[in-house]
Amino acid sequence: MDIKTELKDFSCERFKPTASPLFVERALTVIEGAPNDKKSLYAAADKVGKLVPLFINKGLGKEIDGKLKEKIDKAFPES
Repeated sequence: MDIKTELKDFSCERFKPTASPLFVERALTVIEGAPNDKKSLYAAADKVGKLVPLFINKGLGKEIDGKLKEKIDKAFPES
């Protein structure tokens, strides 16, 4: 599984109980639109992490941001 798919799957799972389909689509678009490198994916994780508190809640935003970055770090251990 590539890193973008992993990030999107994780995001969908965490958003499922609380987010609207429109929000989920927007968050996944941010991840999908990022180039496949660590710096760009980190920026996408930041953006998604900042969107979540606006539409869902602050705690989930911090969790999503942290978990997405952990997954990115595992995918790019040498950087």
